Amino acid sequence: MIEITPLLNLESKHPIYIQLYEYIKNEVEAGRLPSKSKLPSIRRLAANLHISQNTVESAYQQLFAEGYIDSKPRSGMYVMPLEEKLDTIKQPVETFSTVESYDEETSYTLDFYQGAIDLTHFPLNEWKKCSNEVLHHKDILQYGDHRQGERKLREQLVTYLYFSRGVNSSPDQIVIGAGLQHLLGMLSLLFRKKQYTIAIEDPGYKGAKDVFKNNGLTVHPIPVDRDGIHMDELVKSESDVLYITPSHQYPTGVITPINKRRQLLKWVNEAERYIIEDDYDSEFRYVGKPIPSLQGLDSNHKIIYIGTFSKSFLPSIRISYMVLPPSLLKMYKQLFASYVQTVSRIHQEALALFIEKGYLERHIRRMRKQNRHKRDTLLKAIAQYMGDHVSVIGEKSGVFILIKINELISESTLIERAKKVKVKVYPTSRYWSKRSTEYPMIQLGFGGLTEKEIEEGISLLSKAWFKES
Repeated sequence: MIEITPLLNLESKHPIYIQLYEYIKNEVEAGRLPSKSKLPSIRRLAANLHISQNTVESAYQQLFAEGYIDSKPRSGMYVMPLEEKLDTIKQPVETFSTVESYDEETSYTLDFYQGAIDLTHFPLNEWKKCSNEVLHHKDILQYGDHRQGERKLREQLVTYLYFSRGVNSSPDQIVIGAGLQHLLGMLSLLFRKKQYTIAIEDPGYKGAKDVFKNNGLTVHPIPVDRDGIHMDELVKSESDVLYITPSHQYPTGVITPINKRRQLLKWVNEAERYIIEDDYDSEFRYVGKPIPSLQGLDSNHKIIYIGTFSKSFLPSIRISYMVLPPSLLKMYKQLFASYVQTVSRIHQEALALFIEKGYLERHIRRMRKQNRHKRDTLLKAIAQYMGDHVSVIGEKSGVFILIKINELISESTLIERAKKVKVKVYPTSRYWSKRSTEYPMIQLGFGGLTEKEIEEGISLLSKAWFKES
């Protein structure tokens, strides 16, 4: 067993568990902690360092989530073997100047829609204040100053994305768009001109797959396993572009560990390829700190980073964004020179002010705490009312989970039984190109419900699903 002797600064602003996590991670990266080495137990390391066992456990959980260590039952924690290290030194970025199907006839009492937000905790007064301040500028009623979006918002995004997700960008690389599908549509036109083929996760986000197909691109579904996309199948597909949700795979909730992320970076740099990294709800992680973005690990500018404010802030303003690599930016400007900006200038300027004043960061912290409580309530209710009838998938982050029904009941039957008790739940079969299991999975979003509504909904579903003859 290897002894660990980090120098921990108890006076530092960084939490002790983060210092310990970073020390072990760096030792593994540098090869000073060899693969398959056994780490000290939580109790032993806590005693040696004179810190709490909870602190050590938090550090180990983060290392486990990112794939640096593995837990073997009744044995302990071991260092995982890593792929050959890629050059992750962050280089200066070159600067350039220039749905769902709804049943409208049914009135539902409770809706487990994954895209809903909790309006009772929305900072409406702060948003009104920013909107009113922006409206005092007379020129705000005119067209904006840039087809890629208002520069003030793009400047705020540079700082926000760097500190929250480690994304390297300049304002001129950022394109604002009215929702993810709009941005994917623009990318599809770029890729079609180069005759690229697209690999997507299977299961994966159907809204993205439909955009690619509707724009005439060849799409290759690639299976997702317990640690993310299947690399051998990705290589076999000979795809030019990969669309992926590595920080919270949609819809399974799988988090791609550091080892798999390195494999992806190796793959994308072996040829003229790109990865579209959809980071749609990375703000809401409940175990450890957020996983670093792929874009932040890439020093060769091969990652197209896409994000949205629909989950973390307000879906109705339809503001999403993408960070284009320099190699695609010139082509983008040529192809879309005559296109006008699709997002309201008023909303862009108000959001920029909202970020600048620190309101967004405060709101996300509050929502992360609220959503963690809701998730805990949901898991507790499922355990209490459904027990062994179901298995929970993807509960470590995001604003939805999947429940796998451990009984031979069809997906359509589950939906109909829920409908009878006026609870709306969502199927998952549409996310697969081919289902490999006979047991159905149901998606349950919890962001837009209260804790009381969550418990009531699970109780009703349990009676409808498992107590019908």
